[in-house]
Amino acid sequence: MTTNSDTPADLQPMQALDDLRVIELCDERGAWAGKLLADMGADVIKLEPPEGDATRNYEPFVDDVPDPEQSLYFWYYNTSKRSVVIDLATRQGQADFRRLVESADVVIDTDDKGELDELGLDYEDFAEDHPDLIWASITPFGRSSVRSEEIHTDLTLAANGGFSWMNGYDDHSLPPVRGGGPQAWHTGCHYAFMGILVALLERNQSEQGQFIDVNINASINVTTEAGSYVWLVGHDTVQRQTGRHAGVQPSMPSQLKCADGRYVNAAQPSSASSTIGSRRKACSTSSSKRRSCSPARRWRASASPKRWSTRKSRRSSARVATPST
Repeated sequence: MTTNSDTPADLQPMQALDDLRVIELCDERGAWAGKLLADMGADVIKLEPPEGDATRNYEPFVDDVPDPEQSLYFWYYNTSKRSVVIDLATRQGQADFRRLVESADVVIDTDDKGELDELGLDYEDFAEDHPDLIWASITPFGRSSVRSEEIHTDLTLAANGGFSWMNGYDDHSLPPVRGGGPQAWHTGCHYAFMGILVALLERNQSEQGQFIDVNINASINVTTEAGSYVWLVGHDTVQRQTGRHAGVQPSMPSQLKCADGRYVNAAQPSSASSTIGSRRKACSTSSSKRRSCSPARRWRASASPKRWSTRKSRRSSARVATPST
């Protein structure tokens, strides 16, 4: 991994979190949170099992040759971190973990099986002797949820939380489209990251740490722009639009077809392109007509879309956007 320690101390730039030590006991669901902290200067120590982190075997690999030391996926999610092997199944490994936690400001875990609690290595086991410790746990539905044992993937969480419903095309006979990359994991990590920063600000005042229980599904549900809010307030369902934000009412198309048959997203709806050309011609003929040539006026006149023809009743299939317990 790339580490800050590879650069002499007198040459390292000052960063916002360079006085923090973070212990990361995470699989792929929490690696992004550790990366965000590390890239802001925190000393992040990633704990790996004896066989190495599973993502070391994720493609792509350098030169397309499978090698646990050459996974570009692993490299990307672990920039600026240090790594240490710990076997929590052994007494020595558990003792090493305790020593690391006792030296840390922040711990991040993705333990949704309760294994840390069974080993006596969870937040509550350190809080009394380490009251300023900040501990963030990133799990699919939160540690205390009745759904905590549900089988899940990044894709199922994206669909359940509402992401997928909102991404796709104007043609609603086509299924929703998944966003690129593990967006569900990323969103949960963003909330963990923000929660940790807020907890650090609080600790500066109170000298007290806290436990942060991150629910990935809930994180997604409140990151759907107007999707969840529109359903909760008005029981309306936003609909997918090609290259545009989902909405209850359709907006103007914003993609232009190029000579090579491909499309680009324009800065304004494509229907406005012909309006601009005609506006120039009309405005050059008579000054008395210039008030009617305002682009804003033309936009408002043409922007009166009807409701989606595919929209069902007000209480339609918006369950994908409702909060989960």
